[in-house]
Amino acid sequence: MLSLFKKYNSNGCLFDNRPPSEKQKDVKFDEIVAKANAVQWREKPESEWRKFPDFDQNGANCCVAASAKKLLGIYYQQKYGDWVDFSAAHIYQRRINKPNPGMFSYDLWNILKQGTTLEDFAPSKGDDSKLDSVQVTPLEADIGTKFKIDTSIDLIPGNLGGSIDEVASVIETTGKGIMAWFYFTPDEWSRDIPIIKDYSLNILDSRACHHSVSIVDYTLYYGKKALIIEDSAWFGGIKRRIILEEFFQKRNYYLGYFMNFKFESDSTRPRHTFNVDLSFGMSNPEVIFLQECLKYDGTFPSNVDSTGNFLTITLDSVRRFQAKYGIPQTGYVGEITRAKLNSIYS
Repeated sequence: MLSLFKKYNSNGCLFDNRPPSEKQKDVKFDEIVAKANAVQWREKPESEWRKFPDFDQNGANCCVAASAKKLLGIYYQQKYGDWVDFSAAHIYQRRINKPNPGMFSYDLWNILKQGTTLEDFAPSKGDDSKLDSVQVTPLEADIGTKFKIDTSIDLIPGNLGGSIDEVASVIETTGKGIMAWFYFTPDEWSRDIPIIKDYSLNILDSRACHHSVSIVDYTLYYGKKALIIEDSAWFGGIKRRIILEEFFQKRNYYLGYFMNFKFESDSTRPRHTFNVDLSFGMSNPEVIFLQECLKYDGTFPSNVDSTGNFLTITLDSVRRFQAKYGIPQTGYVGEITRAKLNSIYS
């Protein structure tokens, strides 16, 4: 059983090998949402679960690309009303570690920022070598750019302080799916409801398998909070699983989804005088005023909350503001940038 299971997913999810200075540039959930909306947990019969077309990764180590394919399909079904079938092969074959198996999360999101083409153009059938050999013409790749994303959002993993409520809130509020990585032993996962049997297992244990799935819904299951996932590995013939809160908190180590920004100028001009310098990493009420002013200016996404956290989105927005007014694009709100802000908003 173990060898068969490892064929499907042990090499799918690669640990983030970037230095801390690069990791801190990732967009975090608390930069875009001031507070997650509360959800009403209730028991949903299976007939009410959100369900989407299945995809079988068929022994390839492309579970990360397969999850991305699902997330894109869910997003564009919401947008267009019809399922758009994207190519996992076109995503997977552009990984930076090719021809080695698996993918890094940050590599996936960078690939999706360039777009991905349709399944009809690049069929995702077969093992890694077959996915890597699929030919994508320049025209087919160009069609894929119509579906590129703006950025990825990292939710705090359950075992690092996040919560199942935040995941449910994102699904309820946005309608999107969420990519989730889990580690487990085959005996724990090979069932409709995965359970923890080995509490000594850790994420680096050689016995652990690592796998990416798509969270598509949430429910109460016999009074316990649970997530509904769709799984492209199909191990044991199971395409959907129920992840209870305990398993989620103990065995989830990555959560992410994507976002496309909107830039729409607010009709109400904010009024504020900036007297202190503002920079990356700060969490300050002054940053809220900065974000509101940049929204009015059209350089900060209008579909992102003004959280007061000066992180990647705010840094990029300040640079856009500086470029617009001929200020050196440092991303730092110092004397020159404050003077320009005050000339408009003071």
